[in-house]
Amino acid sequence: MAGLRLTKIKDSSYQEYGTSFQNLTIQKRQYNKVEGILGGEITTTFYKDEFIIKPQVHAFINYDFKGKTPAIVADLNGLNEPLPVPTPKPTKMLYDLGAGGST
Repeated sequence: MAGLRLTKIKDSSYQEYGTSFQNLTIQKRQYNKVEGILGGEITTTFYKDEFIIKPQVHAFINYDFKGKTPAIVADLNGLNEPLPVPTPKPTKMLYDLGAGGST
């Protein structure tokens, strides 16, 4: 199984309230993610008396082709430049391994 996932992410802006000197204004941002998906699933069926047992195992890999997240722009009232906000490094590859069953 293979696929492609296109995601558009929109973060809205907001204004903090509560103090007179430390309220931040966070600007909105928008970005796109492009991910490739590759994986498979194995399922079988067992018959035990009057029961049907269907175990399955699966494995998938999601890979983020861009692997970038735009910076967060946070303004503090009274400053001329935005505050530096450390942005976590996005995950480039995710693994999904699992097993299950049904009767």
